[in-house]
Amino acid sequence: MQNLLKKETFSEKKISQIKTSDAKLFLIKLQQDGKGYSTIKTVRGVLRPAFQMAVDDDVLHKSPFGFELATVIANDSVTREAVTREQMRKFLKFVHDDNVYCKYYEVVYILFHTGRLCTLLWQGFFLFILAIPK
Repeated sequence: MQNLLKKETFSEKKISQIKTSDAKLFLIKLQQDGKGYSTIKTVRGVLRPAFQMAVDDDVLHKSPFGFELATVIANDSVTREAVTREQMRKFLKFVHDDNVYCKYYEVVYILFHTGRLCTLLWQGFFLFILAIPK
């Protein structure tokens, strides 16, 4: 975080000199420099409370980071699939056809299709299925 801020002219200003437009331009520049949405969100997540403390301590009247991030930069994040359809199909076939695990087929099927399957861990020959409680 410090290395990222060192490179920016934004970090050279006194906290009392930073306006909302400066904060927005800083975040836009980060995105233009190739930083991802998640990184920018983290940077804002660190700076926002710091500026809120300045407001609470009467250093500032209003926090320059009091805006919604989505109004300034585009969320270019891509949702990744943890397991492809083909991997899911193969795994379900394995569970279905296996003499030991076939009794768990319905549970695994339901967990896969409701998005509640969290993790599969193989330890030797034992399969542990962790489900996220609702």
